[in-house]
Amino acid sequence: MSPLPFIQPTVNDRGDVVFTGIVETEHGIHIPGETYIGLGAGLYQANHGGSMVDVVIPGDPAPGRGTFDFLAEGWVNAGGDISFEGHVAGEDTEIDGFPPQDQLISALTSLYLKRAGTGEVISIVHAGDPAPGGGAFRQVFHDVMNDRGDIAFIGDLTPPPRSNQTFGVFLYTHGDVLAIARPGDPLPGGGVLLNPSIVGGNDHVNNEGDVVFSAQVDVGDGSLVTGLYQWSNGALSVVARTGTVIPGVGTIDQLASPQMVVPPPPVLSPTSGAINNNRGQVVFQATLTDGRGVMLLATPQGNG
Repeated sequence: MSPLPFIQPTVNDRGDVVFTGIVETEHGIHIPGETYIGLGAGLYQANHGGSMVDVVIPGDPAPGRGTFDFLAEGWVNAGGDISFEGHVAGEDTEIDGFPPQDQLISALTSLYLKRAGTGEVISIVHAGDPAPGGGAFRQVFHDVMNDRGDIAFIGDLTPPPRSNQTFGVFLYTHGDVLAIARPGDPLPGGGVLLNPSIVGGNDHVNNEGDVVFSAQVDVGDGSLVTGLYQWSNGALSVVARTGTVIPGVGTIDQLASPQMVVPPPPVLSPTSGAINNNRGQVVFQATLTDGRGVMLLATPQGNG
């Protein structure tokens, strides 16, 4: 059976679990010149009541654009809405540097939302759509949705036919897509954004609409600098970065963990994780200058 890159499940407060599953199907990704292995990836939900249902599966209609042949990274919120990434049969598929489908089922994906109650699937960001700030989305991944329906995600801004080179952090909120941070944007604490992390678990949005993400920072001297940032009410702030001194703990060297990423990211990506709660606390990992690995919790002043 072929592995799948984005299979992590999510669970809401009711106990509904959404996950990606590999299934036998004739409606999976067909690449010219590659032998189809008879497997595809769909999204499924295990309800708190004990039933199992399809969310979106290969062969299901896409909104106005043919049929889906790949689904991944479903995220379910408290209301039962589900955001996810999907690929439509016949559109550009192959990701630079990824192995063939018989080794890794994958595709360039767009962002969708399935509404609870009506079951309607709507397109949020489609590959090729213009991106706020310039350029166009080549693909979208690592969506995270809060309970009011805001969706944070990573957008690939690499011009076609390439992919997986240049990325930004974006937020879908109140029907609009906002640029949180794009390559070249100045970052608090110094330097400019080179790329956000493209490893899953390194972007998040809480129910207040605050977005956190980890990133590689260009400080102009060629040194390796990584940082963890928060966007709140239109403003960026630094949570921690290379050189941050944690009293009684040590000095941060890199926003990194022992996590193994398969396949390896095509660009340098922090692996610290970036998860924020509704109190504004952020949990993450780091490697210190003395080589120790630590897990840290950043708490806003006055919210201890």
